[in-house]
Amino acid sequence: MVELLVPKKKNTIAKVGYDVVSFSESGSSRPVERLLTVQEVAALLRCSVSSLNKWRLTGQGPAFVYVGHRVRYRPGAVAGYVAEQTRISTSATSAPEEKPTGISNYHSG
Repeated sequence: MVELLVPKKKNTIAKVGYDVVSFSESGSSRPVERLLTVQEVAALLRCSVSSLNKWRLTGQGPAFVYVGHRVRYRPGAVAGYVAEQTRISTSATSAPEEKPTGISNYHSG
């Protein structure tokens, strides 16, 4: 991994070799996460690039970043999208709510 120093501007995106990287708002000098291409995200989600493009146009897919005229995705945004899509039933219309630890669905009585 290439060590990068974060520039003075916040929310800066730069191309380093073949990788496009995003600099965080915190201004820390730690290495930044690698942004994913449309093809990489489509492979991760096991869908076509065309489907991912359509989802982006309709606002249904993961959040994305424009780097110039190119679309890139933050790994955290893709992971968050997958978490939002998690269902426990085919009839569920939204992700299940988190239950506090120790509470079960079993009721005696």
